[in-house]
Amino acid sequence: MKVHRAGKSHDVALADGRTLRVRLWPGTGPPLVLLHGLFDSSEGWDDLARAVGRPCVAVDLPGFGRSDCPARPTLAAYAADVAEALDELRLEAFALVGHSLGGAVAAALAERTPQSVRSLVLCAPVGFGPIRMAEVVALPPVSALGARALPVLLANPLLVTAVYATFVTNRCLPAAPLLGRLIARPMGAVPGALAAVSAIAEAGRSPGAFAEHGVAYRGPVAALWGARDAVVPLAHIRALKRSYPQARLEVWDGMGHHPQRERADRLAGFIERAAAPLVGTRRPTPAAERPRSRCARELDRQQLLETGRRGPARRAGSGTPSALDAAPQGQQRQSEKERPDGGTGERVPGSGRRRAKSFLARRKVAARSRQVVEPA
Repeated sequence: MKVHRAGKSHDVALADGRTLRVRLWPGTGPPLVLLHGLFDSSEGWDDLARAVGRPCVAVDLPGFGRSDCPARPTLAAYAADVAEALDELRLEAFALVGHSLGGAVAAALAERTPQSVRSLVLCAPVGFGPIRMAEVVALPPVSALGARALPVLLANPLLVTAVYATFVTNRCLPAAPLLGRLIARPMGAVPGALAAVSAIAEAGRSPGAFAEHGVAYRGPVAALWGARDAVVPLAHIRALKRSYPQARLEVWDGMGHHPQRERADRLAGFIERAAAPLVGTRRPTPAAERPRSRCARELDRQQLLETGRRGPARRAGSGTPSALDAAPQGQQRQSEKERPDGGTGERVPGSGRRRAKSFLARRKVAARSRQVVEPA
């Protein structure tokens, strides 16, 4: 069942003056960090973030959405920018999810900060082998032609729909919000798209690519592909398995390259199961001593509001004494086995009224026992 909670956008300033746009959804439990694919943005995760109860942080990758372009068109540069943004948000333990380009960035980020990435979920990630289309588009003459042709393509909803349904998905039309994002800024999308294609092509043929060496990440890994994926070949699964021997792999029949659109509910369940090993959200580090950023404060505020909607919990050591605190010594508390909540401290419906009645009865008994009978 979907939880209707809106995500809020914030800009995170990087050390070199560039900014990354992040989108925050409140929730409870360990957080998810979500990295999108080519031509998408953090808004593409909205349906999934609403379907899970966890706090979610989606990042507009450099050059997409409202984020500035990367300093260099390499996966390492993308991962460095995302790591800096997450550090500003003081997210120190999270489950990391990446799709397509975002999958490759997630893999590079997990290798860069393995102590923070408690579990890794990769959806048809690039970076584990060559992608011929990216290599062709990255050629200088083709790239120059693409810089002029791409705005024309993105400005035409019919062309965008045809390309999306034919090559990206298995005959699935783009959702209206995605189509709106694609055609809203056709000129602004070109620099980021060309930089990303260059990074994808380099990652596929570089001697240091993931396919050529074992990735230095030993945490839980789950990966999925669509059986009809026309963007990232299924042959890349073998390279991913060599890089992550611990990975759990699934191939979904009838699906193309965009599970957020084609299998949204199933994807939410897959991510929840894969992220289950994450047990903590934060660990004490020197970063905790730094002043909190505006985005970090906003994330905490949203989580506090979400918790408040479920009803306030009684805090230990509060200044307001309870009825049990005022009871006579020796009759003050029941044993844990006798308490209605079984000793867990959880609120049980009606238990407050029962405790109040029991307390009043004990007060009457105590009062009668203290009466002094005068001699006749």
